[in-house]
Amino acid sequence: MVQIIAIENQTAVRANVIANRTGSAEIGLMKSMMIALLKEKLNNGIAHFLYSKRPNKFGEIEIREAWGTTQANIASAMTNGRGYCKELDNCIAYYDVVKGGWRSFRFENLIKVY
Repeated sequence: MVQIIAIENQTAVRANVIANRTGSAEIGLMKSMMIALLKEKLNNGIAHFLYSKRPNKFGEIEIREAWGTTQANIASAMTNGRGYCKELDNCIAYYDVVKGGWRSFRFENLIKVY
């Protein structure tokens, strides 16, 4: 039996980027679908999620728990309109409602969306 998963073009593009970075098509598809879910939650309110940060100078990787949004009525007040779209760098940008500033992370670093 063959199963087919229909995904949007942008999700397929992200899956390829992640697969190239991680060496795994399965991880690429899984994480790109998680990103699609996260982006929907960020656009509709405050999302709760986990991602890993770059290793520090000691080689330790930190896991960041975040509550963020890209919802227009919250994020637009914190955007100057001259910013650079992080999606072009294969990253997700969000306004961190706890820290009070913009943050971003690479696609493949997303761990969990609540």
